[in-house]
Amino acid sequence: MIATRPDWCISRQRVWGVPIAVFLCEGCGKPLNDHAVNEKVVQLFARSGADAWFTSESDGILPAGAKCPHCGGAKFEKETDIFDVWLESGASYLALVNDEPTYPWPSDLYLEGGDQYRGWFQSSLLCAMGTHGTPPYKGVVTPGWTLDEKGQAMSKSRGTTSIRWIFGSAGCGSGAVVGGLGRFQRRRVGSEQLMQRTGETYRTIRNNLFRYVLSNLYDFDPERDTLPFQNWKRSISTCCV
Repeated sequence: MIATRPDWCISRQRVWGVPIAVFLCEGCGKPLNDHAVNEKVVQLFARSGADAWFTSESDGILPAGAKCPHCGGAKFEKETDIFDVWLESGASYLALVNDEPTYPWPSDLYLEGGDQYRGWFQSSLLCAMGTHGTPPYKGVVTPGWTLDEKGQAMSKSRGTTSIRWIFGSAGCGSGAVVGGLGRFQRRRVGSEQLMQRTGETYRTIRNNLFRYVLSNLYDFDPERDTLPFQNWKRSISTCCV
């Protein structure tokens, strides 16, 4: 995926996310690169969060009489694009290890969905190789997708990501835990009806098994009926042979 990937843009044309905090000259379109202005942006973010860039609070950052060093223009507009979320997340580990010197490099494991091979896994790898010359992780793990009853992947855009029913009427006692057992890499279908059916099957097996076991152990005496450990071990070995 790295060898064949298309060129990556560092921005997205959206108004949510981490903003690219720069003022652009309305005359020539070039950015205003002023250390004093950048420092005020840092203070603004520390005080009010990155979303303050999209409010009128940031309008007062530019000093009176500010001019473009390229064309001399005096009118500026705020950039409204945001940092690409994958680039942002890929660089976040670098910020973490810079602030926490004792934090290990590389990380033992990255855990995310399979789409992150072209996203977070890849952007983290590119950022780390560019700054440290080594991968940021020793390994990655990708769990399988959760599918709806029609076999389609649950997604935010389709409004199918809510799984409150796992903890609601079809909670753990109804099979949510049992329904999730198995190889986590595989795709799994999840729904309230499925969990209810799984729960009913689980309760049937559990109750019948317990009834059978209890009926055979009603007169069990540990002091009398438990074999010494060595005899037990030999019995198991003989049985296995």
